Amino acid sequence: METQQLVPQVQKKPFMARVKQNYALNKPKYLQSAGYVGIGLTAAAGAFAGYKIPKAVEKAKKEIKEEDSKCKRFWKYFKHVAPVTAPVLACSIGTGMAFHGAYKEQARRLAVVGAAYAGAMAELQTLKKKVKEVGGEKIAKKVKQAVQDEEVGKVEDPVSKSKLEEQRNANPNSQGYMGTDIPYYDPWLQKIIWTNRDKLVDIQSKMLAKLECEDVVDMSTFYEELGYGTNLKPMPKYAYDYGWSANTLCDRDYLRSQMPCAFFDVNGGTSVTKDGIPCMYIEFFDLKLLTIGCP
Repeated sequence: METQQLVPQVQKKPFMARVKQNYALNKPKYLQSAGYVGIGLTAAAGAFAGYKIPKAVEKAKKEIKEEDSKCKRFWKYFKHVAPVTAPVLACSIGTGMAFHGAYKEQARRLAVVGAAYAGAMAELQTLKKKVKEVGGEKIAKKVKQAVQDEEVGKVEDPVSKSKLEEQRNANPNSQGYMGTDIPYYDPWLQKIIWTNRDKLVDIQSKMLAKLECEDVVDMSTFYEELGYGTNLKPMPKYAYDYGWSANTLCDRDYLRSQMPCAFFDVNGGTSVTKDGIPCMYIEFFDLKLLTIGCP
């Protein structure tokens, strides 16, 4: 006798429940879209009102008598003009509320992400400290290297692999030889970046100069110097939100004394990708969430 297997049936959520869930997940996007629609409606309502208002005013004037009180005159104007101007007012208020809601929601989510990031960083620093205390400097380095190996070991990059093979087989004396660049793994971008130590040290100097002028420097400076911010290599979305701040002279002097590992370790350890590419690991230090909105 054959036994029948019972396959659990996934209950599909009702349509309205799915709509509500989608709205909750994409609330800023929907509110911004509503705001842009509101701009168009406000403009259309304004054009319509501009056409209708002179006629409404004429109608009101015909009804107004010399003996009418101020209240009566106001009412006669209001009942003719208000219906014409109400759509413009409603559209403009709705547009403002939509954009305000979108920015408020974005700020709230950014604040939540910031709190989570700060908590994770604090926990990570505590873990690093404890590993070093319990196991000593050598064990701490081994743990750090193991974590980096685990992360980089998941990466596959056929383009970088091809570039590495081409570079290895190239004649160092040839005119087109570009053997100075080496692969670096960026844990934030989770990609391989081809650059060299001199370039990274130069980037750190520029970041420090900007920090001294503005007391803050975000990650966009790092990525711009590496060629990001174009159509082919768009700027990472997080680049403007995260970075470093130094509000005192002591902070800036400390960063200057730490070059070339003020913002990130130029001489980081090497890990190997899944397809066999040895990469220098870029370890960023003391990153902060710079743009925290009010929830």
